[in-house]
Amino acid sequence: MIVNLISCQDDFQENVEPPVTPPEETVTPPVYMLLNGKYKSGVNLTLHEDSTCTIETTDGDPWATTGVFAEDVPEECNVLEFEYQTTLGMSNLELFFMDVETGIDPAHSMSAGQVPASEEWASF
Repeated sequence: MIVNLISCQDDFQENVEPPVTPPEETVTPPVYMLLNGKYKSGVNLTLHEDSTCTIETTDGDPWATTGVFAEDVPEECNVLEFEYQTTLGMSNLELFFMDVETGIDPAHSMSAGQVPASEEWASF
């Protein structure tokens, strides 16, 4: 067998390592919460097909629960972020974290601060 290799340039390189392809970055998708829990007080909730929720408050200390996650949420997903419109704002958004075994405990709560009024869509 005869093999004839021809090159137009002097580009032969001996013992060259193949290029290293960087590993693909692992991206953890967001985990979405819906206000579809069993309990609420002082609010009327309307869940829409696009997963948005209209919240109409009916008294001075409204609250609602989310559904329970099927599994633990990755640490990098422990971020509360939402878009909102409100003419009144909220003086203090308070979050209560529920343990599946012990339920809701005020000792496991935090203040997320004020949510300012915004007639346009705003991010929190």
